[in-house]
Amino acid sequence: EWFVEKAVEIGISDIFFILTQRTEKKAINIQRLEKILISAMKQSMNVHLPTLQTFKSVDELTKSTSYLYEQKYIAHCDGPTLSLNEAIDRNKSALLMIGPEGDFTKEEIKSILFNQILKQSEMITYSNDISTFWDCVQDLFYLGLLQEGTHFKIANLVYCGLQARF
Repeated sequence: EWFVEKAVEIGISDIFFILTQRTEKKAINIQRLEKILISAMKQSMNVHLPTLQTFKSVDELTKSTSYLYEQKYIAHCDGPTLSLNEAIDRNKSALLMIGPEGDFTKEEIKSILFNQILKQSEMITYSNDISTFWDCVQDLFYLGLLQEGTHFKIANLVYCGLQARF
């Protein structure tokens, strides 16, 4: 509840609750959270009411939001650290995934990053910015989810496929 209130106050546009393997509170009271949203919006004189959605899994969230945000970040305990303040481009939409108190599991992190890789490989068709794709590959290496010798296959100019051994 505290997070929802503060998110509204700083201008967050969407709030997603996901059921993870380590989620402690399995049910949330959407009606109560909507009241908190409205109250926080009035208190902060914010004119935008954020959307509030729930998802049954990390996979469902990443697949449902893959094309909605230009930047995606995941806050978790393993892997490289990055200052979000320095990394984020404030002129582009961004999704920040924050896990439960016990963090995302390695399988959930793998799923999030793998879905991001697939999205990036599709986006190469429409963009000359391949650096984002390679940044994501580098993150997989840092996490130990992608091993040296993994094969990348470029089938033609409009499709880039990734075959990864997890």
